[in-house]
Amino acid sequence: MTGYPSLESAQQAIERGVHDYLIKPLNYAELGVKVRNVLEQRRMARENLMLREIASIHEATRALTLAHTTDDLLELIMEECFDLARAESGSIMLVSEKDAGLVVRLVRGRTDDRVPQVGARLKTGIACWVADHGEPVLIRGGRSSPTSA
Repeated sequence: MTGYPSLESAQQAIERGVHDYLIKPLNYAELGVKVRNVLEQRRMARENLMLREIASIHEATRALTLAHTTDDLLELIMEECFDLARAESGSIMLVSEKDAGLVVRLVRGRTDDRVPQVGARLKTGIACWVADHGEPVLIRGGRSSPTSA
């Protein structure tokens, strides 16, 4: 609100993120209209965000229904994880149905000696610890064990 309106003061206000501009003396009817407009715009922005989230869920559901095999589904999951995490490499390991441990089902990106081959069975390591305990672990500084984190 200002008592000295000018084009320059209006431009400065808008550059600073002001949503609207009122001139003194204050007109309460005009203030009410402007407040209602701001609230409506906020409601619409929240609704728009919710609709985009619903559209994302719909698209993911649609893609999942097109996955005909477990491998197709794992590929889809890996692709989405790469996009979300902006990752360059990763693997998917599943709990073994035959014995304790994990089975590497999919590897993308890095292929050096630190990355197990598809089909490898793992019984130790960070991924096994996470699977056994059912909780995520954040490893910092290249530590090799969740217990030392």
